[in-house]
Amino acid sequence: MQKVIATLLLSFLSLSAQENNVTKPQGDAIDAYYKVLSTDVLSTSHYLDNTLSGYLGSDNNQTTKPTKKEILKKDSHSVDEFFQSKKYLDETDKTYVRIRFKTDLSSKGSDSPFKLKLTAQVPLSKSKSRFKLFLDDVDQDNIQKLGADNTQDQKRAPSLGVNYHLPDMLKMKSKYSLGIRGIYPFVRARYNRIFSAGDWTIEPTQSFRYSMKDYFKEETNVYCDTKLSNLTLLRVQFNRSTQSQKDGMDYGVGYGLFYSPSKKVGMSFGQGVSGNTKFKYVTDSNTTPATESASFGGINNYYINASLRHNVWRPWFFYEFRPGVNFARQYEYKANYTILIYLDFFIGNF
Repeated sequence: MQKVIATLLLSFLSLSAQENNVTKPQGDAIDAYYKVLSTDVLSTSHYLDNTLSGYLGSDNNQTTKPTKKEILKKDSHSVDEFFQSKKYLDETDKTYVRIRFKTDLSSKGSDSPFKLKLTAQVPLSKSKSRFKLFLDDVDQDNIQKLGADNTQDQKRAPSLGVNYHLPDMLKMKSKYSLGIRGIYPFVRARYNRIFSAGDWTIEPTQSFRYSMKDYFKEETNVYCDTKLSNLTLLRVQFNRSTQSQKDGMDYGVGYGLFYSPSKKVGMSFGQGVSGNTKFKYVTDSNTTPATESASFGGINNYYINASLRHNVWRPWFFYEFRPGVNFARQYEYKANYTILIYLDFFIGNF
Protein backbone atom coordinates (compact mmCIF):
# COMPACT_ATOMS: atom_id res chain seq x y z
CA MET A 1 0.00 0.00 0.00
CA GLN A 2 2.82 2.45 0.87
CA LYS A 3 4.46 1.86 -2.54
CA VAL A 4 1.16 2.46 -4.33
CA ILE A 5 0.54 5.68 -2.37
CA ALA A 6 4.10 6.84 -3.03
CA THR A 7 3.67 6.22 -6.77
CA LEU A 8 0.36 8.08 -6.81
CA LEU A 9 1.83 11.02 -4.90
CA LEU A 10 4.63 11.23 -7.44
CA SER A 11 2.06 11.13 -10.21
CA PHE A 12 0.05 13.89 -8.56
CA LEU A 13 3.15 16.04 -8.55
CA SER A 14 3.16 15.94 -12.37
CA LEU A 15 3.67 19.58 -13.20
CA SER A 16 1.51 19.34 -16.31
CA ALA A 17 4.39 19.89 -18.69
CA GLN A 18 2.16 18.32 -21.35
CA GLU A 19 -0.48 21.03 -21.03
CA ASN A 20 1.31 24.17 -19.89
CA ASN A 21 4.27 26.21 -21.05
CA VAL A 22 6.56 26.52 -18.05
CA THR A 23 9.00 29.44 -18.07
CA LYS A 24 12.54 28.25 -18.83
CA PRO A 25 14.98 28.46 -15.89
CA GLN A 26 17.19 31.50 -15.92
CA GLY A 27 20.07 29.98 -14.01
CA ASP A 28 18.20 30.33 -10.75
CA ALA A 29 18.58 27.32 -8.43
CA ILE A 30 14.86 27.22 -7.64
CA ASP A 31 13.89 27.24 -11.31
CA ALA A 32 16.45 24.54 -12.04
CA TYR A 33 15.07 22.35 -9.25
CA TYR A 34 11.54 23.00 -10.52
CA LYS A 35 12.52 21.71 -13.97
CA VAL A 36 14.27 18.59 -12.60
CA LEU A 37 11.32 17.75 -10.34
CA SER A 38 8.89 18.26 -13.21
CA THR A 39 10.85 15.93 -15.51
CA ASP A 40 11.29 13.17 -12.93
CA VAL A 41 7.70 13.16 -11.76
CA LEU A 42 6.31 13.39 -15.29
CA SER A 43 8.30 10.26 -16.17
CA THR A 44 6.63 8.45 -13.26
CA SER A 45 3.22 9.64 -14.42
CA HIS A 46 3.92 8.43 -17.99
CA TYR A 47 5.02 5.02 -16.69
CA LEU A 48 1.82 4.63 -14.66
CA ASP A 49 -0.30 5.80 -17.60
CA ASN A 50 1.38 3.43 -20.08
CA THR A 51 0.98 0.51 -17.68
CA LEU A 52 -2.73 1.14 -17.15
CA SER A 53 -3.33 1.67 -20.85
CA GLY A 54 -2.47 -1.97 -21.40
CA TYR A 55 -5.42 -2.98 -19.24
CA LEU A 56 -7.98 -0.27 -19.98
CA GLY A 57 -7.31 0.38 -23.64
CA SER A 58 -6.60 3.66 -25.40
CA ASP A 59 -8.91 6.62 -25.81
CA ASN A 60 -7.68 9.24 -28.27
CA ASN A 61 -10.84 11.28 -28.76
CA GLN A 62 -10.18 14.74 -30.15
CA THR A 63 -11.20 17.80 -28.18
CA THR A 64 -14.46 19.22 -29.50
CA LYS A 65 -14.81 22.86 -30.52
CA PRO A 66 -16.15 25.07 -27.73
CA THR A 67 -19.80 26.02 -28.02
CA LYS A 68 -21.04 29.60 -27.96
CA LYS A 69 -22.15 29.21 -24.35
CA GLU A 70 -18.70 27.95 -23.38
CA ILE A 71 -17.11 30.95 -25.07
CA LEU A 72 -19.45 33.28 -23.16
CA LYS A 73 -18.41 31.48 -19.97
CA LYS A 74 -14.71 32.11 -20.59
CA ASP A 75 -14.42 35.20 -18.40
CA SER A 76 -16.26 33.54 -15.53
CA HIS A 77 -14.03 30.50 -15.85
CA SER A 78 -10.93 32.73 -15.78
CA VAL A 79 -12.05 34.28 -12.48
CA ASP A 80 -12.58 30.87 -10.88
CA GLU A 81 -9.27 29.64 -12.29
CA PHE A 82 -7.27 32.60 -10.96
CA PHE A 83 -8.85 32.42 -7.49
CA GLN A 84 -8.69 28.59 -7.64
CA SER A 85 -12.25 28.37 -6.34
CA LYS A 86 -13.92 25.13 -5.33
CA LYS A 87 -16.07 25.45 -8.45
CA TYR A 88 -12.97 25.48 -10.67
CA LEU A 89 -11.36 22.51 -8.91
CA ASP A 90 -14.63 20.56 -9.17
CA GLU A 91 -14.99 21.21 -12.91
CA THR A 92 -11.48 21.26 -14.36
CA ASP A 93 -10.09 18.27 -16.23
CA LYS A 94 -6.53 19.66 -16.18
CA THR A 95 -3.56 18.26 -14.31
CA TYR A 96 -2.91 20.31 -11.20
CA VAL A 97 -1.27 20.18 -7.79
CA ARG A 98 -2.14 22.77 -5.16
CA ILE A 99 -0.28 23.08 -1.89
CA ARG A 100 -2.04 25.64 0.30
CA PHE A 101 -0.92 27.23 3.56
CA LYS A 102 -3.91 28.80 5.29
CA THR A 103 -4.42 30.78 8.48
CA ASP A 104 -7.74 31.99 9.85
CA LEU A 105 -7.90 34.85 12.37
CA SER A 106 -11.14 35.80 14.12
CA SER A 107 -12.14 38.34 16.76
CA LYS A 108 -14.64 35.80 18.10
CA GLY A 109 -14.05 32.07 18.35
CA SER A 110 -10.58 30.55 17.97
CA ASP A 111 -7.74 31.38 15.59
CA SER A 112 -5.90 28.74 13.59
CA PRO A 113 -2.16 28.77 12.77
CA PHE A 114 -0.86 28.14 9.29
CA LYS A 115 -2.11 24.75 8.08
CA LEU A 116 -0.97 22.87 5.01
CA LYS A 117 -3.44 21.25 2.60
CA LEU A 118 -2.76 19.28 -0.58
CA THR A 119 -5.20 18.79 -3.47
CA ALA A 120 -4.23 17.18 -6.79
CA GLN A 121 -5.55 15.64 -10.02
CA VAL A 122 -3.75 13.73 -12.78
CA PRO A 123 -5.43 12.66 -16.06
CA LEU A 124 -4.67 9.25 -17.55
CA SER A 125 -4.59 10.52 -21.12
CA LYS A 126 -3.48 7.27 -22.76
CA SER A 127 -5.41 4.75 -20.72
CA LYS A 128 -8.66 6.74 -20.79
CA SER A 129 -8.69 10.48 -21.43
CA ARG A 130 -11.73 10.98 -19.21
CA PHE A 131 -10.28 9.20 -16.15
CA LYS A 132 -8.58 11.46 -13.55
CA LEU A 133 -6.83 10.31 -10.41
CA PHE A 134 -7.51 12.68 -7.49
CA LEU A 135 -6.18 13.31 -4.01
CA ASP A 136 -8.11 15.70 -1.76
CA ASP A 137 -7.95 17.23 1.71
CA VAL A 138 -4.47 16.04 2.70
CA ASP A 139 -2.95 18.03 5.56
CA GLN A 140 -0.30 17.58 8.23
CA ASP A 141 -2.89 16.33 10.73
CA ASN A 142 -4.64 13.62 8.69
CA ILE A 143 -2.03 12.17 6.31
CA GLN A 144 -1.78 9.10 8.57
CA LYS A 145 -5.53 8.49 8.06
CA LEU A 146 -5.07 7.70 4.35
CA GLY A 147 -6.19 4.08 4.06
CA ALA A 148 -6.53 3.74 7.84
CA ASP A 149 -9.48 2.77 10.02
CA ASN A 150 -10.40 5.87 11.97
CA THR A 151 -14.09 5.88 12.73
CA GLN A 152 -14.03 8.98 14.92
CA ASP A 153 -13.72 11.62 12.25
CA GLN A 154 -13.88 10.25 8.73
CA LYS A 155 -14.91 13.64 7.32
CA ARG A 156 -11.41 14.94 8.10
CA ALA A 157 -9.58 12.01 6.50
CA PRO A 158 -8.03 12.56 3.03
CA SER A 159 -9.75 11.23 -0.09
CA LEU A 160 -8.14 9.14 -2.82
CA GLY A 161 -9.89 7.92 -5.96
CA VAL A 162 -10.76 8.34 -9.64
CA ASN A 163 -12.90 10.95 -11.42
CA TYR A 164 -14.63 10.11 -14.68
CA HIS A 165 -15.87 12.87 -16.99
CA LEU A 166 -18.77 11.53 -19.05
CA PRO A 167 -19.23 12.88 -22.62
CA ASP A 168 -21.75 15.73 -22.75
CA MET A 169 -25.34 14.54 -22.95
CA LEU A 170 -28.16 16.95 -23.82
CA LYS A 171 -25.56 19.75 -23.41
CA MET A 172 -25.06 18.73 -19.79
CA LYS A 173 -21.64 18.04 -18.30
CA SER A 174 -21.32 15.31 -15.71
CA LYS A 175 -18.57 13.91 -13.53
CA TYR A 176 -18.61 10.75 -11.45
CA SER A 177 -16.15 9.83 -8.71
CA LEU A 178 -15.27 6.65 -6.87
CA GLY A 179 -12.87 6.78 -3.95
CA ILE A 180 -12.07 6.09 -0.34
CA ARG A 181 -11.91 8.37 2.69
CA GLY A 182 -10.00 6.58 5.41
CA ILE A 183 -11.12 3.00 4.75
CA TYR A 184 -14.69 3.87 3.75
CA PRO A 185 -15.63 3.88 0.03
CA PHE A 186 -17.72 6.73 -1.36
CA VAL A 187 -19.32 7.71 -4.65
CA ARG A 188 -20.28 11.16 -5.90
CA ALA A 189 -21.80 12.71 -8.97
CA ARG A 190 -21.83 16.28 -10.24
CA TYR A 191 -23.91 17.78 -13.07
CA ASN A 192 -23.79 21.25 -14.62
CA ARG A 193 -25.06 23.04 -17.68
CA ILE A 194 -24.44 26.51 -19.10
CA PHE A 195 -27.27 28.74 -20.34
CA SER A 196 -27.14 32.23 -21.84
CA ALA A 197 -29.70 34.95 -21.23
CA GLY A 198 -28.77 38.23 -22.86
CA ASP A 199 -25.58 39.49 -21.24
CA TRP A 200 -25.77 36.84 -18.50
CA THR A 201 -24.42 33.32 -18.35
CA ILE A 202 -26.29 31.06 -15.94
CA GLU A 203 -24.83 27.80 -14.69
CA PRO A 204 -26.81 25.54 -12.34
CA THR A 205 -24.91 22.68 -10.70
CA GLN A 206 -26.14 19.70 -8.70
CA SER A 207 -23.98 17.27 -6.76
CA PHE A 208 -24.62 14.10 -4.75
CA ARG A 209 -22.31 12.22 -2.42
CA TYR A 210 -22.82 8.96 -0.56
CA SER A 211 -20.36 7.24 1.78
CA MET A 212 -20.49 3.70 3.12
CA LYS A 213 -20.27 5.30 6.57
CA ASP A 214 -23.96 6.29 6.26
CA TYR A 215 -23.17 9.80 5.07
CA PHE A 216 -25.19 11.44 2.31
CA LYS A 217 -25.08 15.00 1.04
CA GLU A 218 -26.67 16.79 -1.91
CA GLU A 219 -26.04 20.37 -2.94
CA THR A 220 -27.41 22.81 -5.52
CA ASN A 221 -25.62 25.96 -6.70
CA VAL A 222 -26.71 28.45 -9.35
CA TYR A 223 -24.11 30.92 -10.70
CA CYS A 224 -25.31 34.00 -12.61
CA ASP A 225 -22.47 35.99 -14.21
CA THR A 226 -22.27 39.14 -16.30
CA LYS A 227 -19.52 41.56 -17.30
CA LEU A 228 -19.85 45.14 -16.10
CA SER A 229 -16.72 46.20 -18.00
CA ASN A 230 -13.70 44.63 -19.65
CA LEU A 231 -12.09 44.25 -16.22
CA THR A 232 -15.09 43.65 -13.94
CA LEU A 233 -17.33 40.61 -13.52
CA LEU A 234 -20.48 40.43 -11.36
CA ARG A 235 -21.60 37.09 -9.96
CA VAL A 236 -24.83 36.33 -8.11
CA GLN A 237 -24.90 32.92 -6.46
CA PHE A 238 -27.74 30.91 -4.94
CA ASN A 239 -27.14 27.71 -3.01
CA ARG A 240 -28.94 25.10 -0.94
CA SER A 241 -27.93 21.73 0.52
CA THR A 242 -29.03 18.93 2.82
CA GLN A 243 -27.09 16.14 4.44
CA SER A 244 -27.57 13.25 6.81
CA GLN A 245 -26.62 13.72 10.46
CA LYS A 246 -27.66 17.37 10.18
CA ASP A 247 -31.18 18.71 10.63
CA GLY A 248 -32.79 21.10 8.19
CA MET A 249 -31.71 22.57 4.89
CA ASP A 250 -28.86 25.06 4.44
CA TYR A 251 -29.43 27.91 2.00
CA GLY A 252 -27.84 31.18 1.02
CA VAL A 253 -27.57 33.97 -1.53
CA GLY A 254 -24.76 36.40 -2.22
CA TYR A 255 -22.99 38.41 -4.85
CA GLY A 256 -19.37 39.03 -5.76
CA LEU A 257 -17.61 41.72 -7.78
CA PHE A 258 -14.33 40.63 -9.38
CA TYR A 259 -11.85 43.15 -10.74
CA SER A 260 -8.63 42.20 -12.53
CA PRO A 261 -6.38 45.15 -13.44
CA SER A 262 -3.68 42.75 -14.70
CA LYS A 263 -3.13 39.07 -15.38
CA LYS A 264 -1.34 38.68 -12.05
CA VAL A 265 -3.66 40.64 -9.75
CA GLY A 266 -7.27 39.95 -8.84
CA MET A 267 -9.53 41.74 -6.36
CA SER A 268 -13.02 40.89 -5.17
CA PHE A 269 -15.76 42.21 -2.92
CA GLY A 270 -18.67 40.12 -1.69
CA GLN A 271 -21.78 40.26 0.46
CA GLY A 272 -24.35 37.64 1.33
CA VAL A 273 -26.54 35.85 3.84
CA SER A 274 -26.90 32.21 4.86
CA GLY A 275 -29.47 30.32 6.85
CA ASN A 276 -30.90 26.95 7.83
CA THR A 277 -34.44 25.75 8.38
CA LYS A 278 -33.43 24.04 11.66
CA PHE A 279 -30.29 25.88 12.72
CA LYS A 280 -28.50 24.88 15.95
CA TYR A 281 -25.11 25.76 17.38
CA VAL A 282 -23.01 24.43 20.26
CA THR A 283 -23.48 26.41 23.48
CA ASP A 284 -21.30 24.18 25.71
CA SER A 285 -18.68 21.85 24.22
CA ASN A 286 -17.61 20.50 27.63
CA THR A 287 -20.69 18.31 28.06
CA THR A 288 -21.20 14.83 26.55
CA PRO A 289 -22.84 15.14 24.11
CA ALA A 290 -22.19 18.84 23.50
CA THR A 291 -25.06 21.12 24.52
CA GLU A 292 -26.80 22.78 21.57
CA SER A 293 -29.08 25.78 21.25
CA ALA A 294 -32.78 25.55 20.49
CA SER A 295 -33.70 24.99 16.84
CA PHE A 296 -34.05 28.19 14.78
CA GLY A 297 -35.42 28.59 11.26
CA GLY A 298 -34.17 31.61 9.37
CA ILE A 299 -31.07 33.60 8.38
CA ASN A 300 -28.28 32.97 10.87
CA ASN A 301 -25.36 34.83 9.30
CA TYR A 302 -24.65 38.00 7.31
CA TYR A 303 -21.19 38.52 5.82
CA ILE A 304 -19.07 41.08 3.98
CA ASN A 305 -15.58 40.36 2.67
CA ALA A 306 -12.93 41.64 0.30
CA SER A 307 -9.96 39.88 -1.23
CA LEU A 308 -6.64 40.68 -2.86
CA ARG A 309 -4.91 37.86 -4.73
CA HIS A 310 -1.52 38.28 -6.34
CA ASN A 311 0.59 35.97 -8.48
CA VAL A 312 4.12 36.92 -7.42
CA TRP A 313 7.72 35.81 -7.85
CA ARG A 314 7.00 32.72 -9.98
CA PRO A 315 3.97 31.74 -12.10
CA TRP A 316 3.11 29.02 -9.57
CA PHE A 317 3.19 31.09 -6.36
CA PHE A 318 0.18 33.11 -5.11
CA TYR A 319 -0.77 34.90 -1.94
CA GLU A 320 -4.27 35.98 -0.99
CA PHE A 321 -5.37 38.35 1.78
CA ARG A 322 -9.09 38.29 2.65
CA PRO A 323 -10.43 40.53 5.45
CA GLY A 324 -14.10 40.35 6.34
CA VAL A 325 -16.81 40.77 8.94
CA ASN A 326 -19.80 38.57 9.68
CA PHE A 327 -22.79 38.82 11.98
CA ALA A 328 -23.75 35.35 13.22
CA ARG A 329 -26.68 34.37 15.39
CA GLN A 330 -24.44 32.35 17.71
CA TYR A 331 -22.65 35.63 18.56
CA GLU A 332 -25.97 37.48 18.93
CA TYR A 333 -25.41 39.11 15.51
CA LYS A 334 -22.46 41.10 16.90
CA ALA A 335 -19.59 41.91 14.55
CA ASN A 336 -17.01 39.15 14.16
CA TYR A 337 -13.94 40.42 12.29
CA THR A 338 -11.97 37.85 10.32
CA ILE A 339 -8.81 37.65 8.24
CA LEU A 340 -7.99 34.75 5.93
CA ILE A 341 -4.46 34.44 4.54
CA TYR A 342 -3.53 31.94 1.81
CA LEU A 343 -0.13 31.04 0.39
CA ASP A 344 -0.66 28.83 -2.66
CA PHE A 345 1.79 26.79 -4.69
CA PHE A 346 -0.36 25.91 -7.71
CA ILE A 347 1.08 23.83 -10.52
CA GLY A 348 -1.46 23.70 -13.31
CA ASN A 349 -3.09 25.67 -16.10
CA PHE A 350 -1.83 29.24 -15.72
